[in-house]
Amino acid sequence: MTGLHAPSALWVTLHHIAQAPRYNRWIASLIQPYVGRCVLDVGCGVGTFVPVYLHSDQAVALDVSPAMVQEARQRWGRYSHIRFLVGDITQPETLEVLQGLPFDTVLAVNVLEHIADEQRALKHMFSLLRLQGHAVVYVPARPELFGRLDVSLGHRRRYTRRVLVQRLQEVGFTIRVCRPVNTLGILGWWWDNWLRRYEAIPLWQVKLFDALVPLWRPMEERLRRVWPTMPGLSLLCVARKPADKETPERNPFRRARL
Repeated sequence: MTGLHAPSALWVTLHHIAQAPRYNRWIASLIQPYVGRCVLDVGCGVGTFVPVYLHSDQAVALDVSPAMVQEARQRWGRYSHIRFLVGDITQPETLEVLQGLPFDTVLAVNVLEHIADEQRALKHMFSLLRLQGHAVVYVPARPELFGRLDVSLGHRRRYTRRVLVQRLQEVGFTIRVCRPVNTLGILGWWWDNWLRRYEAIPLWQVKLFDALVPLWRPMEERLRRVWPTMPGLSLLCVARKPADKETPERNPFRRARL
């Protein structure tokens, strides 16, 4: 079975990653401090990161794939404050449905790289946020790693930190945090792309990586204290919608934590 509008490799990979609880808790712990009371989860997939907003007052889990929305609803539908919605964040009709909700957080976890018109998606996220609300964007990093696996998963691009910051700034965001995450994952991605030439991340590899997270996570966090720009497979960026009279940061690299 595959998700409508989703490559079969992506459908398989999302289900495999959902079986990596240690890795998912790690990423969730980085996102959680910026999650408010009303959340829009753009590209919710099979619902892997729904736990980060289980205690919010209101949430909308959005995805372009009806099959993925159905599965996310099956997993988390017992939480009455979460609405599961099929829609495309780049389309005006989706924007119209969501307008008026008091979103103070927009999550886009491993989704922006799939969207052809990334700037329209970011503009719509910006417009839906309340003033001083946050967009939490998690994307694949390091364009030089782009390969067969990216193509099979439906990735259109991988990001540098500078490009991601620029894209967010162009629609009006100011940057609070932009940092690499998951250095160990670079080795696995290189192995999958250039040696094994996989089209989906195999379950055995996901489980092996997940078993290593308790050892690697504290090591990476210690290394980042002395080497903040240490490469990572992904980038986590937290952007803020400024208040009306707030002056945008001229140099986001000066104050944004790495």
